[in-house]
Amino acid sequence: LVLLYLVVFFRNPRRIPDTSHLKEEGLPSVSVIVPARNEEANIEDCVRSLCASTYPVFEVLVVDDGSTDSTPEMLGEYGDRVEAIRGEGAGKSLAVNASLSRVRGSLLWIFDDDDVALPSATARIMSASFTTCIMVTGTSTISATP
Repeated sequence: LVLLYLVVFFRNPRRIPDTSHLKEEGLPSVSVIVPARNEEANIEDCVRSLCASTYPVFEVLVVDDGSTDSTPEMLGEYGDRVEAIRGEGAGKSLAVNASLSRVRGSLLWIFDDDDVALPSATARIMSASFTTCIMVTGTSTISATP
């Protein structure tokens, strides 16, 4: 069922759902940083999946780390929903560090440019973080009850 949703979602271009009304419910805001370099084949699916989150992702910051393909142009299609930051090609860690001063959310998620998030991913991470201290890396979750 999830695979079917992803196929239908990404094959049929449509307007990205507006979740701004959910911000008023007192939920902590989440900022997502996506460091990207030459990801024209993946960046659209990546950003669309984050913007389609059922949790009100406060902001998505994509740091284009000196791409030589059409990645920067593709990022311009999202308007206010995604902030595109131009980097110098200094590598992933420096791209993330350079964008930290622009983060406005109370929580931060660093997301890889070639990944796709399920619509419920942020909400599931947030619901777990209220009861445990978690660190999610790739497919592993490390948690500890306070």
